[in-house]
Amino acid sequence: ENSGVNRVLQIAYVSRASSVLAPDDVFKIIETSARNNSRDDLTGFLIFAENRFFQVVEGSRSAIDALLSRLGEDTRHSQIESLSQTEIAQRAFPNWRMKRLKPDTRIGAPIGETPGLDHFPTHLKHLVRQFLAASQPATEAA
Repeated sequence: ENSGVNRVLQIAYVSRASSVLAPDDVFKIIETSARNNSRDDLTGFLIFAENRFFQVVEGSRSAIDALLSRLGEDTRHSQIESLSQTEIAQRAFPNWRMKRLKPDTRIGAPIGETPGLDHFPTHLKHLVRQFLAASQPATEAA
């Protein structure tokens, strides 16, 4: 058996946008990511909310390692924090070279209600919900 040969690594991380991030930089990041991810056979998505990034990327360990190295040198964000790293049998987002997902403005709206997100793995739904909840303006807790 070729255990691990076709395995895919899926990572999720958050980071904070730097103060030098221009309004159109997020679009440039998506464009560049899609081009690089196509080249490196990476898939995933990005959410930008309240000056923070949430990203999920899937691919070979070597491609992910190279990406993480580039991300660490990118001055457009800082405070990169890994949330999960999972080996998966098949990609959850095989057709998304780097999809930008807009945060749902309805607080607490289940991510599964957004068209196309019903196939999200449970652990990612949970991480996205946490990210979006932390991105909401502070409200009084019940």
